[in-house]
Amino acid sequence: MLPYVLPDKLMGLTKDDLTGFPRLCPDFVVELLSISDSLSKSQQKMERWIENGASLGWLIDPYEKKSTSTKLGRNCYREWPCASRRGSSRGLYP
Repeated sequence: MLPYVLPDKLMGLTKDDLTGFPRLCPDFVVELLSISDSLSKSQQKMERWIENGASLGWLIDPYEKKSTSTKLGRNCYREWPCASRRGSSRGLYP
């Protein structure tokens, strides 16, 4: 997971608040599935981030070449196109 917290949310927090694992919800979360991750459990986890205050979440499945963008009250599912590399006839994904 890669979280991003807006600077405004960090203002007013003490050094102790930021030591270890801060008890705040990031504004933006990127979850990259590994081969051992369950898609349904990762989707539930993303929904919990949104319910707890994240504005946007990306759930990326590199094995299926699919991603889900989650906003409060909305999910957007997208499959990646197989774009070709410059100067190569091979696609990005074998």
